Amino acid sequence: MHTTRALGWYMMAAAAQQNANRELSQDHATIGEQKVTDMSSSGSFVMKDPGNRIYSFMSAAPTADSRMSTHFSERVDHTETHKIAGFIPTSKPAQRGIEDYRNMLPGQGGTMLFDKLAARDGTQDLFVKFESVGCPPYFRKEPHQGVVQGIARFFSALDRNIGHATSFVGSRFQGESEEMRRQEHVYKGTLKDDVAEPFGNLVNHAIQSGVIDASSKAVGRSVHKFGMPFLREALDRIETMASQQNNAQILGEVAKVRQDMVDATAKLGAQSDMHGIERRGAETHISLQPAANIVRPLEGRLSAAANQQFNQEATQLSRARDITTPSSEAASICTQAHKDWSRSTVQVGAATFAPKSDPAVTAEALNILTGGDAHMNMLVSQYANQQSLGPLMDAIVRGDLKIHGPDGRPGIPLGDGFTTFDIQSSPAGGVTIGVRHTRDQVNNFQTNDPALGVQVTPTDPARSHADFAFQLSIGPAPGYAVAVSQPLRYEALIRA
Repeated sequence: MHTTRALGWYMMAAAAQQNANRELSQDHATIGEQKVTDMSSSGSFVMKDPGNRIYSFMSAAPTADSRMSTHFSERVDHTETHKIAGFIPTSKPAQRGIEDYRNMLPGQGGTMLFDKLAARDGTQDLFVKFESVGCPPYFRKEPHQGVVQGIARFFSALDRNIGHATSFVGSRFQGESEEMRRQEHVYKGTLKDDVAEPFGNLVNHAIQSGVIDASSKAVGRSVHKFGMPFLREALDRIETMASQQNNAQILGEVAKVRQDMVDATAKLGAQSDMHGIERRGAETHISLQPAANIVRPLEGRLSAAANQQFNQEATQLSRARDITTPSSEAASICTQAHKDWSRSTVQVGAATFAPKSDPAVTAEALNILTGGDAHMNMLVSQYANQQSLGPLMDAIVRGDLKIHGPDGRPGIPLGDGFTTFDIQSSPAGGVTIGVRHTRDQVNNFQTNDPALGVQVTPTDPARSHADFAFQLSIGPAPGYAVAVSQPLRYEALIRA
């Protein structure tokens, strides 16, 4: 049982990592007003299982037994059917279940339902679903358990079977849930309003207008059984027939339903489409490969127009007095750099100057790096200071970075930050200046609502941060051309 729990929690951890990657990429997608999540205690998981190795391992568990179920029945990779009480035949697939009588599976689950599936490309998939209670056999006990424990297990199994029946009936009348249900269905749950109902309306209109000759009930049964793959084929068929009849209204409905389906599946698979699993409905796709379950900060990038504006502003030298006047206390650098270098980290070549270092010593290291080029020294100091963050802050205020708060509204992360300047000689001649600004504890988030004005919302500083970086280059003499050599990249996570 401990191994089953460990596998179950690893699967949920893989889903949690996909959620974390959604946050890092500022993905606040919603379906039916519910935020899309890959973690769900009321849904199905599908993963690749080459050679059915994980399925075979789990099936060998002492308490694994046949379960009558219809999940993914059209894709099961076997012909075995369930037998009630071990001898009464049924037409339902014999899926497998492992009962956890202590309910220590993810979501306080009491059973893990699983089965092996055949993918269209010839590979093998594994389906897993955590449920509160299952339908365990009455007389199954673990090898180390004796007669007394076997009797106790009988009554526990009886209670579970009754509980499963009542929970199934209750689920038929279950109302809306705050949690997104990642079920493999299209006709109910997450995809019902956005995909299933518009498709049903399309089918009815196509039948009424004579575009297709079919039974809406038969189409509905196929949607129930096959999900998304059937919907795609049905849309293609309706589109072909409507084109032949020049029915613009039906063609427009087909395009709308198809786009809604594409949008919904893109949201569901934003972090999992790379696993190569065919989507049936809203089920969660994960990978058990360790390499797939690492933090992948998807660094933000500006749009082409916003990037062009930022580059133009970042290379335009500030006309502030402290930028244009040389420092009276350190040779060849501007006054602003002398102020800022003592409160920033400045890397010059291989030397690192921490905050509170003497700016004059940093300026001397720069002079050595540039070979005594006084004009280059001044230019570097005029770009490697806090004024260089001005274009970044302007882009954030304009909303170009599309940083969102906990409620999904764009705004500005607030909090103390620190800046690092990395000054290096360039192999092509000249100097590069890497600028990195980090706010590792964002304690407030500011939004500017046209109706409500400026609003500042407290955030959790332990779980909220923002990180920005770009690189400038200054060409060699005599041109000293300034350019953005590495575009602005950013990553922000804002939590309430």
